[in-house]
Amino acid sequence: MADGHHGAALVDELFSRYTDAVTTGDPGPIIPQSAPLPMEILLEQRGVKKQGLSGAERFMPVMFAYELPDTTKAAVVADPGSPQAVPVTRLLLSKLETSDLVAFGREHRLSINAVVAAAILLTEWQLRNTPHVPIPYVYPVDLRYLLAPPVAPTESTNLLGRPPTLQRSGRIPTS
Repeated sequence: MADGHHGAALVDELFSRYTDAVTTGDPGPIIPQSAPLPMEILLEQRGVKKQGLSGAERFMPVMFAYELPDTTKAAVVADPGSPQAVPVTRLLLSKLETSDLVAFGREHRLSINAVVAAAILLTEWQLRNTPHVPIPYVYPVDLRYLLAPPVAPTESTNLLGRPPTLQRSGRIPTS
């Protein structure tokens, strides 16, 4: 399996054929398909030009240019060889808070992802007390649905891109 989309499509196909075989006695015609294409080949076939650099390279020096204070780490447990739970914090917004968040994004022409990313970055700067330090903020983007026509689940391997950005504090609206 190439990735989650590919795996889900194969499981769906398997159970659809199983259901057909059990209910009708015929799983339907089996049509061999080629292996998923590597992302680079699929993008080239779609006319997407490869640039010399992805963009992430220019932010790498920033990641090592500052001496950042440590963030809080999980306590060491008695059995370090066993699997450890990763400490996470979850925030559940009320309907009103969710509406306010969406309204804020619309008012400032920002996606929910951009607003939440800004909140994460502001929190990181506040926790570390380093508002002057730029933070490389990179997250994966599924390119399947951004291409026209969309890429089928079994058409390509991990079709992820990264929109690298370098965030500096004090550049987002606060009201």
